[in-house]
Amino acid sequence: MASHRRPVRVSYDDLYWFFARELNGGEFSSLELDHENPGLRWTTQVETNCGMYLFRPPLYRECVYRRSPLNSVEFARTGGDGIHYSFLVLDGHWSELSPVVLTDPCGETSNVVLGENLTEFLRLGIRRGYFALSYLVDEDGSIRAPARIEELEAKEFPEDVEPETAKALRLLADRYGLEPLEGVADRLVELQRRYQPLLRQAPPRCSFVETTALATERLLARFRPGDAVIWERGAGVGLVKATVIAVTAKRVTITAEDPDQTGAGVVTRHVNTLSLRLQPRGPTGQAPPRPVSGQGRRRDEAPRRPGGVSLS
Repeated sequence: MASHRRPVRVSYDDLYWFFARELNGGEFSSLELDHENPGLRWTTQVETNCGMYLFRPPLYRECVYRRSPLNSVEFARTGGDGIHYSFLVLDGHWSELSPVVLTDPCGETSNVVLGENLTEFLRLGIRRGYFALSYLVDEDGSIRAPARIEELEAKEFPEDVEPETAKALRLLADRYGLEPLEGVADRLVELQRRYQPLLRQAPPRCSFVETTALATERLLARFRPGDAVIWERGAGVGLVKATVIAVTAKRVTITAEDPDQTGAGVVTRHVNTLSLRLQPRGPTGQAPPRPVSGQGRRRDEAPRRPGGVSLS
């Protein structure tokens, strides 16, 4: 059971490293679209086993083609249907004391406020986890799932919560003195009344699918035959130097020295733009003509910032 001591103010940095170091949650890095500077950059996330993946601090604005409020900073994802959590930016500032917003880019209700601060948000999901917090309330404050809300207030974990999830939630509760919220329905209604008017909604210019297509088109326009790129084969697999030979309507064709070292020599691959990092072009705009294999990190090596990987 959770501790009965008073909940402490949860620092986001401390929360991340609690999962990454004390609970040994798996970290992985991926290429993300950059909201403020067109292009790609690396981000690192940690698996919490509580129904969400946390972004390693410091946090940046992501959400290029999601339906997050314009005044928000994403800090976690559930791993399902693009659903993610953000801190609401008020008067240009945000912290773990900022309201927490759930965004469901594919749902009828796009953005709902689930906590006045990080601590209250964590208490909301301390019995069920953070994957199952969508569809609780509408933007206008209408309660949608009374039965599920009752589960959030329970003193014990529901029977269908996986043992691994229950263990992680119990450790989280003990670490910060978290207990389930009481009066959840009334609290959710109050949070919508207070904070929904402060959400700066993105203009409804395009649907989620249309916006995704536009983002893909923008990324494809960055590449041209002859460009030198770094190919990210997957989390923990490795980075490989490659050369672009063609750009189609959906993906990029590259050549690279056989990354699996099977003796095949130069191989051709059709890859997604999100797996490529464009390298600076030379004075003539031409990329080096021949790719050279790069060194990825070992499968058993701890994740680290991409900036620490040598590609020379």
